[in-house]
Amino acid sequence: MKNSPRPLIHLDHVTKEGLTERPAIEDCSLTFTAGNVYGIVGRQGAGKSALVRLMLGIYLPTSGSCSVCGETPPLLSDALLNRIGYVHQDDELVSYQTGEEFLRFIRPHYAHWNNDFLQSLINKLDVPLTTPIKRLSPSRAIQPRHSSRPRPRTRHRPPR
Repeated sequence: MKNSPRPLIHLDHVTKEGLTERPAIEDCSLTFTAGNVYGIVGRQGAGKSALVRLMLGIYLPTSGSCSVCGETPPLLSDALLNRIGYVHQDDELVSYQTGEEFLRFIRPHYAHWNNDFLQSLINKLDVPLTTPIKRLSPSRAIQPRHSSRPRPRTRHRPPR
């Protein structure tokens, strides 16, 4: 009998409740192994995004268990997080977080994180790290505090 490949990702009877009125995922068991390509396909609201967020430890299962390369989310090691890429489909993931919380979340994903460079950008752009990201203005976030150019002036005209 041939040895089965070690699972890269394994979910065992995972359920995730509390996101909507019905479970996002209900009693899901699956295994992803090395050397294969997988697609997660389903209609809108079927739980595809919730499934990926469970694998990354962004969500915790209501019941069941999940492992990624033998590690349990959300306690994935820095070494493993450095090998995982995740692009979120919109900003809902980070909108409730403060800048500090967001940086704490993403820092382990980068093996060559440069705190000095980050701090210089925070200072230059005057980013308030304790404010929820959803309350930050995009234009404020990109306007340097010590700019050599004057800020453009805009006039607000009431609707007619």
